[in-house]
Amino acid sequence: MKFRDRPKTSSGHTGILHGAELVRFCAAIGVAIFHYIHFQYSGLESTDLDYKAQPIYPLLAPFYSFGGLGVPLFWALSGLVFFHVYVLQPTQAFSLKEFWINRASRLLPLHWMALAATLALQAASAIRLGSPQIYPLGTPFDLVANAFLASHWFAGWGGQVLNGPVWSVSVEVIVYLFFSITLFFWGLSSKVFVGLLVLLFACLNFIAGEYWPVLEAANLFFLGGFALQAVRVAEGLRSKMLNFTLLWVASLVSLVGHAGTFAIFEADLVRALFYLFLPLILAFATREKVGPKLGLELTRRLGSLTYGIYLLHVPVQLLLILLSREVLGQVPFEQPAFLIIYLAGLILMADLAFRKFELPAKVRIREAFYPKRWS
Repeated sequence: MKFRDRPKTSSGHTGILHGAELVRFCAAIGVAIFHYIHFQYSGLESTDLDYKAQPIYPLLAPFYSFGGLGVPLFWALSGLVFFHVYVLQPTQAFSLKEFWINRASRLLPLHWMALAATLALQAASAIRLGSPQIYPLGTPFDLVANAFLASHWFAGWGGQVLNGPVWSVSVEVIVYLFFSITLFFWGLSSKVFVGLLVLLFACLNFIAGEYWPVLEAANLFFLGGFALQAVRVAEGLRSKMLNFTLLWVASLVSLVGHAGTFAIFEADLVRALFYLFLPLILAFATREKVGPKLGLELTRRLGSLTYGIYLLHVPVQLLLILLSREVLGQVPFEQPAFLIIYLAGLILMADLAFRKFELPAKVRIREAFYPKRWS
């Protein structure tokens, strides 16, 4: 079973989207800073938190308060990148089997490593500190569902256990399924069709009346794909202005679709502003060049760390909590030096994991299924 052939666009864009790599890295760091508040938790308790006691608060307040918007930004960027690879690239045959092997080899190895690290650190926390930290361990069913990225396939908001942030990846797997099916049966080269998908999921969001992450993820995923089509396919100033206007309209439609769910968020206005400025962010993300050659290599390297930063920031937090409590008797979360240690350690850990584990594991899995292609 092969995907429908995908014609090469007249612009011939086939390189790495360095703009997307840079935005993804910033979004991952934003989420890591947003979750810095975890260092104030007492075991699993998140009461009496003092957000203003976090280091360099006046400067980093937007990240401490709204860095969680990196998650919906990830969903939109994923759509943009997937459309770049599977829709607007030169004609190339991809089967459903190959698509899912590529997804599994990309997502599962590092996820399993992070999950194993979380379990080991939580066991140590239970022994040394008397209880798990930050997220509960959940049930055996939660463990199995989490291991296969199925924890939030049929769930609304909440219920985060183990390595909590994995919930957003679990939701995205469902979107991958819908993407692969629509790509195979209908193709996604039509901007009108993709725009209708954006409208469909916006309407479903509005009708739901409560927050269902999979609906927002699908809406933003196809909005990201629509953004790439709008920016890349346009030729001439008039066409570009028209397409960018359509992109803004699509983003506003998504905003209206999510309006019914804003009541559960404290930052309603900020989330609305996120949708208003999202077209500009996505337009930048479509860029293949964001600076000199050295800068392009740096952005590619930073982009490769994104998944590791996102999956490993909770295990790194658990490790720092354990070490701090053992050595210092408390977690010095209010110290700028501690924030620097946390972020620097996280980036180094993500880089090490990517070079020594994530990338080799991905290559070996694909070699096992397609030895001729990787020989």
